[in-house]
Amino acid sequence: MDTKRTAPLLHIADKIMRECVIDPSRLGVIFVLSVLGKSPVREDYDGFSISASFQKQNDLDDYIAAIRKFGFFVQTFVDERDFFSWVQTGGYDELSPKYKFVYTSAVNGIGPGRRALVPAYCAHMGISTLNQNAYSATVGRHKHHVSHLLDKLGVVAGTPGRLILGAFCS
Repeated sequence: MDTKRTAPLLHIADKIMRECVIDPSRLGVIFVLSVLGKSPVREDYDGFSISASFQKQNDLDDYIAAIRKFGFFVQTFVDERDFFSWVQTGGYDELSPKYKFVYTSAVNGIGPGRRALVPAYCAHMGISTLNQNAYSATVGRHKHHVSHLLDKLGVVAGTPGRLILGAFCS
């Protein structure tokens, strides 16, 4: 671990946690999720629907209840377009929590970059996210590119699901 790079991040995380323990209303989590039966399916694959990876409403309700139990603010969007419109019309800026983070698992649409839409938009708008950035959301789902990256790092991919760390296991 590169302590020069992680030390400032740990300091910021520590500051946020201390402030939010004293006053939980300072933290807001904004969910942008695809929810079964609520999120529109604009494009789909033949034979296997993207809705199979959508969240179930009762699971989402459990997440929200758990976060609100600690006093944190929660805002939920079941469609990326609704989230983008809300940000564009000032909704994000009007939120009162001092620290606001977006969590997304929205997967509407097809193609290799479908999971990168919300992270890319958030990065462009200067909005903090809790999960992967646009690059890792895209490349992580493209097995060909991941294989090349692993190869360049000295990681030899074996049978599916098994990695052999060639450079580190000699």
